[in-house]
Amino acid sequence: RRLRDLAQVYKRTDDGTVTIPLTQEELAEMAGTSRATVNKILREEAARGTVELRRGRTIVTDLELLAQRAR
Repeated sequence: RRLRDLAQVYKRTDDGTVTIPLTQEELAEMAGTSRATVNKILREEAARGTVELRRGRTIVTDLELLAQRAR
């Protein structure tokens, strides 16, 4: 849910993606969980195609599907 909320704060690019320039550690702090938990969830979402993981940032590639999963 936190990732969905952040994706709405950052600007979408022309191709519809949103880059969130935060580390997994920072995301974990915001969500009140561990980095390991964030990493697990992000990897699961990457396998579903909703995000791409990059060093120090997460790229949301399918905000609509991510939002549906966050409900």
